[in-house]
Amino acid sequence: MKSQISNRTHNLILLLKVAIIALSFLDLYAQQPTLTWVGTLGGSKSEARGISANGTVIVGVSRNANESDRAFRWSAATGIQDLGTLGGDWIEATDVSADGSVIVGWSYDSSGIYRAFKWTSTTGMQDLGVGDYSKATAVSEDGLAITVNVNSMAYRWTASGGLQNLGNLGGTSTEGSDISADGSVIGGFSNDSTGDPYAFRWSSTGGMIQIGTFYSFALGLSGNGSTVTGFETGSAGLYRAFRWTQTGGFEFNIAGNFSQGNAVSGDGTIIVGNKSGGAFRFSTAGGLEDLNQVYASLLTQGSNLYDATDISPDGQFITGTGTNGETGRDEGYLLALSGATSIYESQYISGHFMLNQNYPNPFNPSTIITFSVTKKGLVSLKVFNSLGEEVAELVNETKPAGNYEVNFNVSGLASGVYYYQVTAGDFHDVKKMILLK
Repeated sequence: MKSQISNRTHNLILLLKVAIIALSFLDLYAQQPTLTWVGTLGGSKSEARGISANGTVIVGVSRNANESDRAFRWSAATGIQDLGTLGGDWIEATDVSADGSVIVGWSYDSSGIYRAFKWTSTTGMQDLGVGDYSKATAVSEDGLAITVNVNSMAYRWTASGGLQNLGNLGGTSTEGSDISADGSVIGGFSNDSTGDPYAFRWSSTGGMIQIGTFYSFALGLSGNGSTVTGFETGSAGLYRAFRWTQTGGFEFNIAGNFSQGNAVSGDGTIIVGNKSGGAFRFSTAGGLEDLNQVYASLLTQGSNLYDATDISPDGQFITGTGTNGETGRDEGYLLALSGATSIYESQYISGHFMLNQNYPNPFNPSTIITFSVTKKGLVSLKVFNSLGEEVAELVNETKPAGNYEVNFNVSGLASGVYYYQVTAGDFHDVKKMILLK
């Protein structure tokens, strides 16, 4: 009996080592792009507004079965989920933190007044407490700093410092649109003394400066705070996407007439938005690209990507809204440029065992591992180092069918490559993760 157990353990170790070698080999090759539609909460449409850093979480607004607008959080493992409400029937999620754990937006309360909210998996949706007629529009990567607009004035909010007024360009109306990764820079637009709107860039060290021309609106900001995009109308009267950089200044008409830039990658090299022909990507390397043309092979008949609203810091994931030809509805989408099943979260397929990519990845000091099992049985989840040695056992118990989420908090482990393996009956799978201290 002992020899049988020993042989089985030996075989599992061999399989693990083979899987480690195979994963290392596959990392050399890029995965094919994938397109995933997020669906709806039971209603006629959904719109994606924000995406987490590793592409595992999308947030936005969706109609429910009663055709009320509700804020949603989507992941491949859980599907689309209603975030709740502050009492009213119109709720929108606008942005999400890098790890997908903090979501911001606004909700009507029971009195018909919209109020900014902050949502986490532990607290649910909570009133941010910044006053009536307030909207949270963006959140920093760590979830600590939030851009908030209250009664036509823009603020930076933190739990420790409360509301910080961003100032204005001479008028009485200012709106903040996006925030940098560390929360120190905000982009938006402000009226001048005559009431005309101009794009601005605000920083914690330099305050608010005008960066745009007559009738310009800043909508997206790079993670490092150096690049701003949006749209301007100017004297021509045709709204057109622009790019502003600290080194190059204001660049007009980067995507043609009737276009706007919505979001920027972390380093400022990629801008996404919408134009008359649909969703676009504009980059220093590739110029202007129509996403419907570049990724035509992913689109079924009748499908169209008409808007791109956010992009991950590394530029590998794009989200937005389009027409899903298979359902005939307008839905949010996830475009994974390197594929959703390589170094990022696998797409959950109902009725199948599934081990998803951890997030965030790389990580420090903790990361989330999600998996799905389709029938009750003994489930094991273990972590191994690059030599195939077990360093942690996270799960070893009987579990019913369902989706599961496990937090792996590092203690005493050095930086490096690790592998986690799930075993459930005859199902075995292993994936790679990276600890960076």
